[in-house]
Amino acid sequence: LPAQLSGHWETADGKPTLKLPTEYDGKVEIEYEYRDASGNVVAEDALQAGQTYSVVAKLKGDSAGNYVFIADDGQVTETPTQSAPYEFDFATDGNNGNGSTVGILAEDLNWFKTVLLIIACGVMTIAALLLIITLQVAAIRRIREKKNQEKQDK
Repeated sequence: LPAQLSGHWETADGKPTLKLPTEYDGKVEIEYEYRDASGNVVAEDALQAGQTYSVVAKLKGDSAGNYVFIADDGQVTETPTQSAPYEFDFATDGNNGNGSTVGILAEDLNWFKTVLLIIACGVMTIAALLLIITLQVAAIRRIREKKNQEKQDK
């Protein structure tokens, strides 16, 4: 009887990977198949940031005869050599998964830039107000000093 595999999906670099128990490290060969929202197979290097895909892990080589995948309900998956599909939103640095990934979408980055701009404007406004207040205090002191000097001269 084939051994039963169950794992969990982790997304560390924009693309999910199926994490199996450590006892299977080096024993199980897996390849991934990606599908777009319409169900069409998509090559890994053709994944586009911001798009939703589903992925399945497929057993390859000798693993296909020695193991079967188990679904969350504990039953063997419909295709035993293939995991249940996992849906994810692909996020990358724009190199279609071939470069380092940042894990955030461009809209998130634009939002962050906007917040930083608002904070910078606020800090500059406060600095300008402090400068104006300092100049006014200095002017008031000069006026008082002149008045005191005039009183002393009389």
